Amino acid sequence: MAAEPPRNGEFHMPVFRLFHLRLSDLGPRAAREAISDAMIDGAVPGAISLGLYDEVARIEALEIHDVFRLTNSIDEHWSANEGILACAPRCRSTMMGDLVLDERGVLHACARFGWDAQPDTVSDGFKADIGSRVGTLPEGTG
Repeated sequence: MAAEPPRNGEFHMPVFRLFHLRLSDLGPRAAREAISDAMIDGAVPGAISLGLYDEVARIEALEIHDVFRLTNSIDEHWSANEGILACAPRCRSTMMGDLVLDERGVLHACARFGWDAQPDTVSDGFKADIGSRVGTLPEGTG
């Protein structure tokens, strides 16, 4: 998703919602296997079905491909990067298996190379869980 052309002299920068795998849920075998599948193979449906994600940031960026660069710590924690509108405390860098929801409602999984759009069946289930099994950023986080 690229930035929209100016309308009435205003430029719209897309906002992406970033969801990280909840790595602390390593108890049940199913959760361990789902996290492993997401991190190693980029297969996220198992982790999504178990609700193993939390929203950690909202990022303003020209394209989804900018999200990975903006949410990885190089010289300092990535929460200080330009374009980070809100960030949960103590979040790690983005890695394979993490998710981004764009403004059109398309869910993307961080893959070995870039972002893989998820099928509607996976995406719809994930969006239905936001705010219940999938944690969201508290109001006023930023």
